[in-house]
Amino acid sequence: MATRHAQARTATESADAAAGAGGDTARAALLFAAVFFFATLMMRGPVTSIGPVAEAIRATFGASYADYGILTAIPIAAFGFFSFFSPQIAEKLGLRRAVGAALAVLAAGALLRTAASLMAHWPAMLAATVFVGAGIALLNVYMTVVVKVNWPHKLGTMMGIYTGVIGLSGAVGGLTAAPFAEYFDTVAATMGFWAALSFSAAALWYGFSQVGDVLRAQRPAAGACVQAHGLGAHGRYGAAVAFDLHGERVAAALLGFARDERTDDGRVAFRVSRERAAGFRIHSALHDAR
Repeated sequence: MATRHAQARTATESADAAAGAGGDTARAALLFAAVFFFATLMMRGPVTSIGPVAEAIRATFGASYADYGILTAIPIAAFGFFSFFSPQIAEKLGLRRAVGAALAVLAAGALLRTAASLMAHWPAMLAATVFVGAGIALLNVYMTVVVKVNWPHKLGTMMGIYTGVIGLSGAVGGLTAAPFAEYFDTVAATMGFWAALSFSAAALWYGFSQVGDVLRAQRPAAGACVQAHGLGAHGRYGAAVAFDLHGERVAAALLGFARDERTDDGRVAFRVSRERAAGFRIHSALHDAR
């Protein structure tokens, strides 16, 4: 009888411990999602906040309409130009640090843009906008990867929320720009608002983004791997992918890796480094190489 009571007590304690661990995991997942979506909120507002204060910017800097046109064109050009460098940066730093670096660049540009507005220094304003565009360009690439790597089983839902937050960012930028400028009687207030938010997002990411790594490590391997299309033995460059290799979930940049190998069962495996992880496309099964 005593043995049965001891077994029952042990089972109850194990269940309580499991429930507590599950609660901690859920809270950690919620924290990481909140940090991620707060960072996502920086991806459009710093750009859309320029339009509503066009006349205030022209008055502050003494800029012509042609000058203002250059200012508004810089972010779009930056989106296209700097995205080309995103794979190399992710390969060098790893996905998590690459996102942090992009947020830091964005925050630095937003702060410089605020200072330029206070000093009415037009060249500094243009340079700052390049930094803002560069940071967002990198985030445009990396944040989609973060969704795919961290929520592979909720991809549709999380991508929908992610897209909605990006749209919300643009709306917030447009709606708050003029009120801030009018209330504080300076366009620097509009720029400063996004500088403060960007620095907060970067600090939160640097402080809590490792939670995502811990959660992925705790998640059991689903046995799913990634199909690498069109790379083959000669595919040195290609889209980065996330896959499960030998029971371990890895996000790996397929850039500059040594070579691909064929395992005994004919499947393609890749020699990769966990620290150089970055993923762009996730597929459900490893393609049988014929």
